[in-house]
Amino acid sequence: GIYWWEWSHRFLGRLVGLVFAVPFAVFLIRKDIPRRLIWRCFALLGLGGLQGLVGWWMVSSGLSERVSVAPERLMIHLSLALMLFAGLLWCGFEALAGQGRLDAKGPWARGGLGLTCLIFLQSMLGALVAANDAGKVNNDWPLMNGTLVPSNYAADGLWPTLAHSVAAVQFNH
Repeated sequence: GIYWWEWSHRFLGRLVGLVFAVPFAVFLIRKDIPRRLIWRCFALLGLGGLQGLVGWWMVSSGLSERVSVAPERLMIHLSLALMLFAGLLWCGFEALAGQGRLDAKGPWARGGLGLTCLIFLQSMLGALVAANDAGKVNNDWPLMNGTLVPSNYAADGLWPTLAHSVAAVQFNH
């Protein structure tokens, strides 16, 4: 069953890349794209290609010694997807409404940036939870297995704890 999920996911990625690249090339030739958006569109096209490459790298981690993908690779794949989505929205909104003014000094701008960073971090922690199947353990609340910090939180070393300890990734998320 996973074969068809992966196949359709890769097919959709290629189709989206083609749907982006062909009109982009036509609009470039016709000079219909504002200059300020050209470099962004090239960057988005490159980021989409990188997303496909990282997706292949992620899936390949589950084809040799393990039957699931490496959690850190899934996290990288998701982070690129979120950055690509945000970039597409940014360019799309600016193409519709024109270039906006940037006022990054006000409290709303700082608060918005802070909230965006927290949501991004929480999403990355969620990717680690998903890749480790961590939602299946310590699933009582507000305590985890009867304690505030699960007793099996730490693994051997910092990175194994942060990325591979099932209790740690669930607690951190």
